[in-house]
Amino acid sequence: QSVSYGIAYPLLPPDCKVLGNPPTFLSVTRDVYLMGTHFTMGQVLQILIGIASAVGHLHSVGVMHGDVYGHNINIYPTGVPILVDFGASTMYDRYESCDCGPGRGQSNMNESQSRSLCIHAQEGLEVRAFGCLIEELLTLVEVEVEPHADRTDSTDQANTNTNTNTMQINTLKSLCNDCMCLDIYCRPTFQHISTLLIVVYIYIYIVHI
Repeated sequence: QSVSYGIAYPLLPPDCKVLGNPPTFLSVTRDVYLMGTHFTMGQVLQILIGIASAVGHLHSVGVMHGDVYGHNINIYPTGVPILVDFGASTMYDRYESCDCGPGRGQSNMNESQSRSLCIHAQEGLEVRAFGCLIEELLTLVEVEVEPHADRTDSTDQANTNTNTNTMQINTLKSLCNDCMCLDIYCRPTFQHISTLLIVVYIYIYIVHI
């Protein structure tokens, strides 16, 4: 007897906003964002951490979302993201035997190693989609500069904020490049991605303060 699975979501509140709009004939495969849409770096990190955690959890239980795009991400008023629309999702067995061969010219791999590579390649498809999301959100980041009463302090603070912002942007650009690496086996896992993003967030918004 076959077993059917399904996902039931609670209704999203009316003040929950969609992150982006579906691609157009001009953008082809990339989401489009309303003119004037901007995010602070803190908001971008919150979105990325939430989605990386969600997709990583799905992978850990053998589910591919299949459509990780901005238009399938809703944002609560608190800034917390939620991944929606599982219409393209699929299930896979992380522990079944793999018959795709050793790959990468490594004929001496055992079945477990071969299966691990196969799963990594499969999940790497969504890692690339996440890289596209990073790239899109980076174009919407606004520079954060906090005003101060003292002019000297204000200049120093502005320089500190600029350097901090630059460091975060460079870190995300590097992660984006890793996620979109042409060699799918070299792409990071969502566990690695989540850890890196959390470390950046903690350093900037907790330790650095």
